[in-house]
Amino acid sequence: MYSLAILLLTLVACMEKEERTIVTITDQYKVNDIPGASGIVKHQGKYWVIGDDAAVIYILNKKFKTIGTLNIPSMKNATPEDGRVSKKQKADLEAMVVVNKSEIVCFGSGSKSPQRETFIRILGNDHYKVEEYSLHKFYAAVKQLPEMKGVELNIEAAAMMGKKLYLFNRQNNLIISLSYKDLFMHLSSGAPVPQMKTQIISTPQIDGLYAGVSGASFSNKSGRLFLTCSVENTSDAYNDGEILGSYLGTVFLDELEKEGVSWYPIKTKGEILKIESVEIKSVKNEDKDYKLIFAADNDNGKSVFLNATFVVK
Repeated sequence: MYSLAILLLTLVACMEKEERTIVTITDQYKVNDIPGASGIVKHQGKYWVIGDDAAVIYILNKKFKTIGTLNIPSMKNATPEDGRVSKKQKADLEAMVVVNKSEIVCFGSGSKSPQRETFIRILGNDHYKVEEYSLHKFYAAVKQLPEMKGVELNIEAAAMMGKKLYLFNRQNNLIISLSYKDLFMHLSSGAPVPQMKTQIISTPQIDGLYAGVSGASFSNKSGRLFLTCSVENTSDAYNDGEILGSYLGTVFLDELEKEGVSWYPIKTKGEILKIESVEIKSVKNEDKDYKLIFAADNDNGKSVFLNATFVVK
């Protein structure tokens, strides 16, 4: 009886937690001229978007209309077909994060060397400068981490928390944390590979397949980390597969090791979408009312952007 009572209390607590947290899609925009949106950030009153098979970086207004583009230097000789760069050629930019008021950085997935080992640095406020560096040596060091034994490298998300950078590897849901300053010194000046801390997080599963982390965004205002993950029926980091579902996860950074991430299904209208990225649009009501943006890519050469709310009651 005592064990049964504990079980019932646990179930009630889980139900209450589910009822108190609501994720709602408020608007959905299909964009045909951006291939494979894989990352989105809000910066300088605009949205900045990368696509895993795009040859440029896109700048959008609040209605998700393209108002500018920036060239990816290594893609200048690429030969896109219907706006998409081939798997063999593409830089596969998957992770994008705002470093400060005048700097954004992007990471190639690393799933194919050397094409996908690209680091892009965007500098400026009105006029922009694009720098490109190789992640080859850094990614080689990541592959040597104990948690990466027998695991494919596929960096899909990034977040900045103060001066610390967090990178997320999709296949084993590994979080890698390091000093951004030390990483940039390594990439630009040949300084040693920065020290890295690691942690593996748990994700939901569908039909026995675990979801892989695809996007990340951190609120400096509240200390809350948001993640997206999706379940894709594929056996490796190179090929695409059937999309089975996506989730939004959240946790306070200082509770990550103890509490883990709480996950909630992202229910979209019509087809099941592979949510690739999340960005925090605004925070209100003392960490209880968030407006979020999702970027989705269903491997069909088009993109979907979604406005959403996350409310803790």
